[in-house]
Amino acid sequence: MAKQPPILSNPAVLSVLAKHWHNSNDEQPVTHAATGRYLSPGQFVSFLLAARGDPYRGCAALLTCSLLTGIPATDLRQVFWNDTDTEGGTMIAFSEVSQNFMCHTLTRPACVFLDRWERESISNTGLLFELHGQLIETDALTDTLSVLGHLAGITKLSFDDLVCSYDYIALVEALRNDGPPAAPVVEPEPA
Repeated sequence: MAKQPPILSNPAVLSVLAKHWHNSNDEQPVTHAATGRYLSPGQFVSFLLAARGDPYRGCAALLTCSLLTGIPATDLRQVFWNDTDTEGGTMIAFSEVSQNFMCHTLTRPACVFLDRWERESISNTGLLFELHGQLIETDALTDTLSVLGHLAGITKLSFDDLVCSYDYIALVEALRNDGPPAAPVVEPEPA
């Protein structure tokens, strides 16, 4: 198998990144304080499969949402259904770091997940994620993350790993939606 060139050597990737930067260059750049590592595609799948089978569905769903949105798990704890618009692709969450409400743009995978979660979950509090009808405590999230990491075969999985790995999902989604169209195939004329 031939060695693949780095992703940033691909002109389509650079084009998408430049387009997004140009369209938002008057906005403050969003930076993650995350110091996590990127999960591999295999680890993504292993994590999602482990989360799907977790008996504490509220905790596992919240952690899955963190992976798919890049929103820290601690900020997702207090998000209400009426703060989430999957049709418009936005979610408002209170940031515990900045102590402000932040509007986040959701990727298509996040919207699909949240639509499915809305159909499956029973919310007594109006919260997007709850455990036994109550706000999910940070300790419960930490325990669930540890179990899911173990089941997925990911050593020392952290909340920052989920937030950090979201960047890959967002880039892939941007390429799917905004990448330049493929060049048309031109067949040579018969001689």
